[in-house]
Amino acid sequence: ERQDFRRRAAALGAESKIHFLDVPFEKLLERVDERNRQVSEDVTYIPLPMMSKYLQCFQAPDKEELALNAG
Repeated sequence: ERQDFRRRAAALGAESKIHFLDVPFEKLLERVDERNRQVSEDVTYIPLPMMSKYLQCFQAPDKEELALNAG
């Protein structure tokens, strides 16, 4: 999917960059749980089981994909 978004951005004359932080699964769940406890219109509640499902599907960018940021 990311390649498709890069192509779409390029077609519009826009740059695209990937910003990726390699954080352990458990730490991500802790952060989402902490964020969920904040009551604010700016915070979208994400149930932890849903986040776990998202994380199972996520594919981290590899070195080649991250190298596209340089060019």
